[in-house]
Amino acid sequence: MLREGDGGYRIAIVDSTVKTRERVRRAVRRLGHTPVTFGGVPELLHECGSSAAPFGAVLLMCPEDPQKARLLVAELRKSLGTYLPLVLSTSKRQARFLSDVYSGAFHSVVVTPSTFEGAYAVLESFFGQHRIPVPERVAGWGAYRFVLPLGKADVAGDEVKLRPIEFDLAMELF
Repeated sequence: MLREGDGGYRIAIVDSTVKTRERVRRAVRRLGHTPVTFGGVPELLHECGSSAAPFGAVLLMCPEDPQKARLLVAELRKSLGTYLPLVLSTSKRQARFLSDVYSGAFHSVVVTPSTFEGAYAVLESFFGQHRIPVPERVAGWGAYRFVLPLGKADVAGDEVKLRPIEFDLAMELF
């Protein structure tokens, strides 16, 4: 079951690659939830012990080796239970295999997004399937408008160029 905290739901992100972990972390945050990142499954399991209570869902970036991926999923399920929603992010090559093995109400298998926009779209869809609230795609305050999935901002109709970190900071301040 998904659990809500002060900043929306706490979503665990498990990925050994800093770049993709950061991309997904930003997307979770922009969707109004609290990302908690881990470099691997052992780190996640150490953090929460035998309870899934601290997290509403887990996003696992799967290794290329299907057998290793199956072992990681089995370890997560054994430790955290079978009702915690799990997103398995993987390569195109093994997505079909994992989809055949892990299809169900509490699993989602996706091809690892290569862009922030892709990560946002995957998570927005997953959250929608699990009735997790997401913000409107365009947020506005007075003359300020922010297009969340694209990271675009404008003031009084004029587009303002912001780096991703500046956009995220602007969203936190508004």
